[in-house]
Amino acid sequence: MTTNNGIILDSEAAAAYLGVSTTVLKRLTRRGYIAYVEFPSSGKVGRASRKWTRADLDAFIEEHRRKAPARETSVPTLEGKARAKRNADTFKSELSAAAVLRDLEA
Repeated sequence: MTTNNGIILDSEAAAAYLGVSTTVLKRLTRRGYIAYVEFPSSGKVGRASRKWTRADLDAFIEEHRRKAPARETSVPTLEGKARAKRNADTFKSELSAAAVLRDLEA
């Protein structure tokens, strides 16, 4: 069955299209995240059935698409290690110079 907006899918096909279970699809639909088409029951007794179009599923995907944040590296590079060693050596020499000055003043 097709419409101008695309192919109409039942719950199993729509869930497979999104890569989720039918339970998740129905929950998202019930909460209003995904639009659906409601078909009346086909007999005297029965409930209406829900169907989804690919266009509506694609709209849901686009609306909830997120770009991953850029990751910062926490591992120090060799340059960073060398700089840290230089800073430590400088700090040690400053401490030594302060000790010498203290001894001279005493």
